[in-house]
Amino acid sequence: MDNSERYINPYTDFGFKKHEESRKEYWDYTSTLQTAEKKGHAEGKAEGLAEGMEKGERKANEAIARKLKSMGVLSVEQIADTTGLSAEEIEKL
Repeated sequence: MDNSERYINPYTDFGFKKHEESRKEYWDYTSTLQTAEKKGHAEGKAEGLAEGMEKGERKANEAIARKLKSMGVLSVEQIADTTGLSAEEIEKL
């Protein structure tokens, strides 16, 4: 049998090395994507939490302002100083 008729096993000779390189590239790529996805998820979660906290604080301040306004004990300016809302916002409540 001469070399032209020789069977080339893909897992020997040059085939195995290329196969292993291909697998490494695939796992590196997959790992990079997973890391980016986790980072993006964490950033989105942090942004959502901060936004939710801000909205919750605002609603609480509006509820306090409504209560103080209904009591009639404090002026609009005093309620604004206490809650951090503007006088115009308090007038609308």
